[in-house]
Amino acid sequence: MENSVAKAAQEVYDAFRNGDIKVLRKTSTRCAESMATESVEGMFPLSVISYVLGKMLEKPRFFHDHRTEELGLFIENKLLECSKCAKEGRKEDFSRATTELIEHLVEFESRDRRYVRGLIDKAKLKIAARLYAQGFSLSYVVSITGADMREVLKYIGQTLMFDRVGKTKNVEERLANARRIFS
Repeated sequence: MENSVAKAAQEVYDAFRNGDIKVLRKTSTRCAESMATESVEGMFPLSVISYVLGKMLEKPRFFHDHRTEELGLFIENKLLECSKCAKEGRKEDFSRATTELIEHLVEFESRDRRYVRGLIDKAKLKIAARLYAQGFSLSYVVSITGADMREVLKYIGQTLMFDRVGKTKNVEERLANARRIFS
């Protein structure tokens, strides 16, 4: 498996163990950008997981309860498994572990839902919006993230994300990325 996936998986694991929300956010952004520009398999689930764990660590209700000790142990063990599988190049095991972790997070959050949109859907939406704001086509970001096209446009319009991102890819950079992806 790609060295960058193994490195990202290790970063997510370390950041979660240390409760480092900033590193989780940076890793999520870096994984999303890598996934979009280099088509690296495994980066999207890491981006989603990293984003969701960062959000969960921000909210005391997720980890300051005796019932959630099991959740923390499960997450830590799955992240360690993801990291080991990525380092050893076991793509199927890595994919299975990330899928299990995401499913477990969805199930956990659904028991105590406080928002209209779940954290996984929010992660997909934010990743898609960020990539779109950086110059990737809407159809492309929707296809790789699974976010709803209308929701991405609505979110970008409400947040003025284009103004915050401040950097978009010019035509030459887009062509260079496309050539690299398809060559």
